Amino acid sequence: MNILIIGKSGHGKSNLTDVVRNALFKADEDAAIHVDDSDRNNKVLGGGKYEYNIVVRQEAKQDEIDKADIVVEIKTKAFVERFREIG
Repeated sequence: MNILIIGKSGHGKSNLTDVVRNALFKADEDAAIHVDDSDRNNKVLGGGKYEYNIVVRQEAKQDEIDKADIVVEIKTKAFVERFREIG
């Protein structure tokens, strides 16, 4: 599964990536998660047979959008502000 998260720097893309990654591991203990985050180091987590690719971009190219099964676009800082309130 390919997940694309788009948003400006400081809007919580990496925080959302952490939430998605943790939820995937809870739901699928046989997961291998590849994270390609332009604001952080790229990571490969887990060694399971079910692969999940999370791509994080400030701006996405059309081919990245076309490859994605799920596209999340964060348009305002409201997500990161709420994330910090509950975190």
